[in-house]
Amino acid sequence: MTWQLTSSTWPRPNHGASLCGADRILVAGAAGAGKTYLAKALAAHLDVPYVSQDALFFREGWTQNPEFIDDVAVLSAGSTWITELHFEGTEGLLVDRADALIWLTLPRWRSVASLFFRTLSRRVMRTPLWHGNTQGQISRAVFDRDGLIRWAWRDHHQRVCWLADVAARHPTIPVIQLSSRHAVRRFLRSLSTEGDEG
Repeated sequence: MTWQLTSSTWPRPNHGASLCGADRILVAGAAGAGKTYLAKALAAHLDVPYVSQDALFFREGWTQNPEFIDDVAVLSAGSTWITELHFEGTEGLLVDRADALIWLTLPRWRSVASLFFRTLSRRVMRTPLWHGNTQGQISRAVFDRDGLIRWAWRDHHQRVCWLADVAARHPTIPVIQLSSRHAVRRFLRSLSTEGDEG
């Protein structure tokens, strides 16, 4: 499906949205925006379990988990969690149960550059990923038409439109929009300040 970004689906202002009382938190954004980093940081700060959507989706040999949607349903039914909103088809399960949505709206160049360096680091360091998988060849990720980097560049606008549509269809969920790395760091510092005041 092709998503179109219109005035009715543009990200909503934050209007003072916070994570106060939020037990189920979604972190959304395009590939390379920093969803996993932020989700893990929030999980550590709030003492809420983090569950990786990639870990649920992929199996050994980069094969797709045939029970992925069922596993997401089990996750969403839980009382406390932090996870990414990443795969289309999961929004009905996750957004309806979430108490807050954090949307990373970094520029495309920033997200794709971060994705490239992350991919390079994983390849060089042979970083173990989900279920024993490791990063494939950098040349394929960069130069193949359907490689990760070229896909991320093409997908960025569509991903933003899809997330905007999701937010528009769930007008009651608090949305916290962070548009830069600095905004993310400032947001995490604000949580620490709130904890000290509490």
